[in-house]
Amino acid sequence: MTLTAPEFPLSEADALTHLKDALGSNYGGATDPATLTRALSVDGIHDGPPSMEGVQFHVRPWATAARLIEENTEYEVNSGLAARIDRKLQSLKAKQRQMDALAGILHLLPSTAEEWGQVPSGSAPVEAVF
Repeated sequence: MTLTAPEFPLSEADALTHLKDALGSNYGGATDPATLTRALSVDGIHDGPPSMEGVQFHVRPWATAARLIEENTEYEVNSGLAARIDRKLQSLKAKQRQMDALAGILHLLPSTAEEWGQVPSGSAPVEAVF
């Protein structure tokens, strides 16, 4: 198995997969691709003014999942289930914060080897008492 870092912005297919995974099999709302794509567009953000050239739209599937679960929990639940729902919502929101931070960090890093420039090699002089 090979693990790879996510690429940002997430593709629509990746976002839909993450959204379906986050909602889980017990989610009772509509899960057809058109509905979920529309939901993703509500919670996404642009990385600059939309009128600016090169601005990208970042979908946020975990934020979308948290919103959909909150909006579709229209009935009173017992305290045990309420606690589980609250934990799931907190987990989804934390995951989205982590992915937002990762996207921001990756946005600041150079994207090609040439942009990194010459990396010096060899030892560095150190003046310290050990």
